[in-house]
Amino acid sequence: MNHEVCFFIDLDGVLVDNALFEDEVLEHIGKELALERKIDPDTGMEILRDQISKPVSGRNRYRYDFQCNKLGLGDEIWKAAHIANKNLLFLYPETIQFLKKLKKLGKLVIVSDTTRWVLDFKISVSGIGDLVDHTISQDNVSAYKGEKAYWDSAFRMVGVACENYDRLFYIENRVERIKKVKKWYPNLEFIHVLQTEHLTRDQSILIDSQDESIIRVENLNSALNAIKELMHSEVY
Repeated sequence: MNHEVCFFIDLDGVLVDNALFEDEVLEHIGKELALERKIDPDTGMEILRDQISKPVSGRNRYRYDFQCNKLGLGDEIWKAAHIANKNLLFLYPETIQFLKKLKKLGKLVIVSDTTRWVLDFKISVSGIGDLVDHTISQDNVSAYKGEKAYWDSAFRMVGVACENYDRLFYIENRVERIKKVKKWYPNLEFIHVLQTEHLTRDQSILIDSQDESIIRVENLNSALNAIKELMHSEVY
């Protein structure tokens, strides 16, 4: 396998459709909060949503460990919420073939803003663990993808020195993250996967088409075609 190419790939909204899953996890935690405080479920959800909406620098809204801790709930609550709703995590139809074909080209690294427990859980449920070489979680590197420290640490962890790799790709569904990484590592090649139905898709990004160095595609099949064209080679 050629390791002179490395693909850094976002999980949620690129490989996995987690939209319904996150809604139900939130609902589960809200109900548990209501039981804990002996209040009605609607009030429990209101308190939880208010906590999530509070601005915290770099904080992923789906860091349920952080949110539950702030509300006085134990880790067992948010973990149980994940397990109870695991059947609502769906791979996009083209995910498996996409990963199999990329794996023939180089190293595959999943990059995530979530915790190690949640990342391992989602990868296990989705059944893609054997197709990736490395996984990077927020607590692995004590930073978020929108921070340079995340990428500095991620590159060290997976043994990627930019100058020693022919091609480095970052495949992501949030354009604001791509733009930040592009400032720090302009030599990477950026593919913005829109995944039309995902909850994180911001319609305003469709207007932002000035930066031609960011390749925008609708789905993973289109992403694969773009990579093939960039590399001027067949992906079998």
